[in-house]
Amino acid sequence: EFFDYNCPACKMAFKAIDELLAKDKNVKVIFKEFPIFGPQSDMNSKIGLAVYKLDPSKYYDFHKKMMSIEGRVDGPAAFKFAEEVGIKEADLKAEVAKPEYDEIITSMKKLASDLGLQGTPSIIVGDELIPHALEFKDLEEKVSKLR
Repeated sequence: EFFDYNCPACKMAFKAIDELLAKDKNVKVIFKEFPIFGPQSDMNSKIGLAVYKLDPSKYYDFHKKMMSIEGRVDGPAAFKFAEEVGIKEADLKAEVAKPEYDEIITSMKKLASDLGLQGTPSIIVGDELIPHALEFKDLEEKVSKLR
């Protein structure tokens, strides 16, 4: 899934993805940070990427907290959520400051452009690109058909 933490439709899509992951342990989801809603979205993506780098086992819990908030998520909230999952704010701020995160985001935006993505969420199931959120039953059906 290509997503933005400040995308309302991505938050809807995440509910279906979370439910699918809870139900089907054979599903693997790859989250691609694709910030499209301005500088705050870029910062949120950097924070998400840094959480993953510092402790990959904490990323999903962080991601779930970010996607569970209605409305936009700002930097202080993102840092707070990272603290709640066990990432020290000082460590995270030092990590986020590294230029590699700008490079990752630039490369992700290029990949999205190369794939012809117009926005978020964009979900790929097998070879099928779905340029919008799906309800759980529809997502589950797509996965079942792929199998």
